[in-house]
Amino acid sequence: ASFRQLRGLQKTSEVEQHRRANASEDSGSEPGVCCYSAEDSKDVCGTCYPDAIATDSQCSLKQHCSGCGGTWCRSVCVMGAADPKDKCGSAFDTGIAEKDSFCAKDATTCAQCNGAWCKSGTKKASHVRKVDQDQDEDAARTATAGFCCYRSDEADMCGACADVATDATCSTEANCGTCGGTWCAGPKCVTGFADAASPCTSAYPEGGVAEADSYCGKSEDACSHCSGSWCPSHSIKYFEADEGKETPSTGADDDDKEPSEDAPTDDDTPAPADGDDDTPAPADGDGTPAPTDEEDHTV
Repeated sequence: ASFRQLRGLQKTSEVEQHRRANASEDSGSEPGVCCYSAEDSKDVCGTCYPDAIATDSQCSLKQHCSGCGGTWCRSVCVMGAADPKDKCGSAFDTGIAEKDSFCAKDATTCAQCNGAWCKSGTKKASHVRKVDQDQDEDAARTATAGFCCYRSDEADMCGACADVATDATCSTEANCGTCGGTWCAGPKCVTGFADAASPCTSAYPEGGVAEADSYCGKSEDACSHCSGSWCPSHSIKYFEADEGKETPSTGADDDDKEPSEDAPTDDDTPAPADGDDDTPAPADGDGTPAPTDEEDHTV
């Protein structure tokens, strides 16, 4: 064979090898994204920023991702999670569909399996809150900070909330309204009240409720140390003296006071004795006092 023919055969062989390599890569490709930046460098796929995902045809491929400076994140289908509303952020290790299973094929098959398709994967186990831990953390957070309520009785939104936000974004006071919820402030410590039998409904308007950042207001335990009452914010009512409630009295009214034993009464005033009346007799016309019976005698 001529030199030209040999070069032609070699070129054909290289093309075939390249085709097979591409076919091999295609057959072994997996759904996923190439992430450039994330909130947590130790959990790039679980916290990848949505706008930091490669979109160009080259870098968005697994084989080129690292060369473009990104991290390849395999898409997964989450079937079981601690938070049904955030399966990608709270997936159980055993709740992720097997890589080669029907459910893990793509977003469509995942939805058919009632799963959540997580394009950039899930958060690491260290970020996943277990059911018990989730409840404890929520309780600790709402103990002072409050909570975001989505659904409740309109007459008592915060007192009878049936759906509390648990995700990191909507569970804050700043974002609650944007998420369509109602922010419910956490319990407060009532330290000054008019009625000891019902401190939560008789708090003094000024100084009766401890500030949240004060020692008494930081926790229920601290509140008890301040001899206060830990009251749900929505149940706190303030004492108003001019609305029918009287200010605690400092003593009995003067009209109701018992007379002193030493105080003289009308009955104790002595009557004048006979013969002791020193009242001068009426004067005559010339101004001379009229004589008394004892002085009226002839000389």
